[in-house]
Amino acid sequence: MNTTLRTACLLSGLAISGCQSKEASPKPTSLIGYWSLTKLECYCPANTPTPNEAIAFDATGKVTMYKDGQVQETGTYELAQGSTSCAADTTLINFTWPSYAPTASYSLRDGVLIIDQGLCLDAPRKTYKSAAAPKKE
Repeated sequence: MNTTLRTACLLSGLAISGCQSKEASPKPTSLIGYWSLTKLECYCPANTPTPNEAIAFDATGKVTMYKDGQVQETGTYELAQGSTSCAADTTLINFTWPSYAPTASYSLRDGVLIIDQGLCLDAPRKTYKSAAAPKKE
């Protein structure tokens, strides 16, 4: 291969690799992390504002609910496959909070987590977006 052809191939390769787009930030593929509430669906009074809530899951099965930046409740969670009164053959999350133990269906897609505690039965469906956890003081 002559020098001119070799140089042209090298420059073409550099141009192609230098033009690759950079993805903004990777989307989470698991529940582990901090999630900020962006949408609340419920049979609530008209114009009910979306509360300032967040939820955090860790790898050991611990879950923490936040309200207005403060820990509201801490419990555990387990993932399963099954059905609820509102969804058949779906992914489930079983919560164990100090005062109750609800089961909800959930979905995770493109950095958006939806936890449906049974909207068809007047329980809330909450949509969360992956967020940075607040800094501990």
